[in-house]
Amino acid sequence: KMLLTSGQVSMALSSAIVVFFTIALFLSGYVLQQQTLHSLENVIKPRLPSPRASSAKSTPILDPRSKSSRNLFGIRHGSSQMFFSKPQEMVDVNWNRLAYAQMVRTHEEVCNAVMLFGELYRTRSPAHRVLLFPRSWAIDKAAPGEEEDPEVYTTRRLLRKAARKFRVILVPMGPVKADMDESSSSSYSIATPFSLIDYDRVVLLPKPGLILNSMPLDTLLAFSEPKSALTALETIEKNANVLSSTLLIRPSRQEYSRLTTTLSESSTAPSDSDFLRTSFPDIPTFHSISPSIQEDSNEAILSTTTEALTLWPPEPESTNPDEPVIPTFNATAFMRETAFIRVYDPSLPGPEYDVPYAIRAAARPQNEGARKVWERVYENFRARRQDTCGLDLEIWRERQELR
Repeated sequence: KMLLTSGQVSMALSSAIVVFFTIALFLSGYVLQQQTLHSLENVIKPRLPSPRASSAKSTPILDPRSKSSRNLFGIRHGSSQMFFSKPQEMVDVNWNRLAYAQMVRTHEEVCNAVMLFGELYRTRSPAHRVLLFPRSWAIDKAAPGEEEDPEVYTTRRLLRKAARKFRVILVPMGPVKADMDESSSSSYSIATPFSLIDYDRVVLLPKPGLILNSMPLDTLLAFSEPKSALTALETIEKNANVLSSTLLIRPSRQEYSRLTTTLSESSTAPSDSDFLRTSFPDIPTFHSISPSIQEDSNEAILSTTTEALTLWPPEPESTNPDEPVIPTFNATAFMRETAFIRVYDPSLPGPEYDVPYAIRAAARPQNEGARKVWERVYENFRARRQDTCGLDLEIWRERQELR
């Protein structure tokens, strides 16, 4: 027999201990690495929306002062609501066939379009993001010895940022007719988004606006089944601008060909709103219900405007049982449940302008809760404009015309 010396036994025990702790350290590191990778996947992967209920019954609220509208935000003033429920079964969605699109024709419009795409990217919306812009912005260059126009420089900087940081697909577009001036915004038509035939459905958000919650918009884009080539989220009034509404488009070669043929045969260039009304005499809208602004609500306001906030009735100074009950405006729930808000007030030039305080204060809602939301929306717009575009508010003078 071969006897081990005390030194050999000690070395064997030491080696076994080293091997054991090495394996334990390796396994613990492997488990920690897998947990970290799983956490990173959950953070960076797109969050997928759930199907909406298709059998919801429309119950519009016509008067925000009525008792039935208590704790509701009605659709009277241009807000659009749709009910979303928990899915009964998961549906496979090809997100490569769905997109948000923005069409810009002036340098002033570029920043807000990039802001919208930046918010969609931040909230990990799985749909594509497409930006249509005049091709002359990418082709035209300053003559040798001349400085580049500051607006053109800023636009190109924002286009590069949109493509690189926010993964926006840039699509140059030409004028409606070959002989039109490419530097004129009127040379480009709303028919162009119908040419995006790589997508089954495309959402056009009005400008200027803010995305507060992209999940309901993703749900609309993924699970809606519009029969018309053009559908609006809001009921469009007789004389209202169609482009002030959120639009859902079904691009196709046939529809694009029909629209471009109509434009080529027209002797004058109609406005986009008139052109859409002529091309689509009866623009369908989504059925909607008024969502309760409650903590456990599964409902969402898809689209509204800051103007609708100004029309919310103020709180009564005294309680009179003979007077109709004024609904309570829940500012916290509104900000949480609203998907998109168009920043528009008739008495203001636009959220991109630095308006004197007296003019801005006169335009604020009288209702305290609605006023807080209104002020927060304008402040968020200013902050996002600064963070996304690196631009401060424009100087506004009273002699400038309001939009």
